Amino acid sequence: CANVHLNNGNWLSYNETTIGADSKNVSCVFAATNSFIDAYQNNASAMVRLNKDMIVKDSLWTNNYLYAYGANVSPSLVVEGGKWVNLARLYFGTPDGAKMTIDGGEHEWFGQIYVGYETGKSGEATFKSGKVTMTSSEMIALGYDGSGTFYINGGEILMPSGGGLSLGHTLQGTGFVKMTGGSLSIPSSETGLVVSRYGKGTFLMEGGALIVG
Repeated sequence: CANVHLNNGNWLSYNETTIGADSKNVSCVFAATNSFIDAYQNNASAMVRLNKDMIVKDSLWTNNYLYAYGANVSPSLVVEGGKWVNLARLYFGTPDGAKMTIDGGEHEWFGQIYVGYETGKSGEATFKSGKVTMTSSEMIALGYDGSGTFYINGGEILMPSGGGLSLGHTLQGTGFVKMTGGSLSIPSSETGLVVSRYGKGTFLMEGGALIVG
């Protein structure tokens, strides 16, 4: 895999952007700073397939699907500042663990967010600062057959359009949230906040603000 370092540039992809191979023996980094990344281009099936490391800093990133659930990888995604929009589907989790960090910026997601996707796979997301807004009634599921974790240390997570947060969404799923700072605002909708929907869920609150309703 060739490393990609994009500074003050544009990355436009109509079909699929694959970062790294589904192999333990291949390293790869896609890094963008002060750039525009469009992995959508008005194609509803366009996607980013993340097998290795991606760092997006102070950039505008628009994409429809992000898949990170390869069999032989432990991908890492770091978003620092900027804006990440039009995310319609996030399937996140690998046997060795997939990790995501949000640190700053204002981001808008509107689709299916599944962390801990597929049996035997795990994914985790750490929120340090910034704002993430769910702009549709879709839910966030931690433990969609696999193991999903949120570490909320700062920033804001907002669900103003009627979605919700489900921990342990399926019988095989395990969902865990540890909140030490920041704020999490969930509507009192049909989903709302559900701990152990069908599987095992844990919500550990040591700080921050949880608003339901």
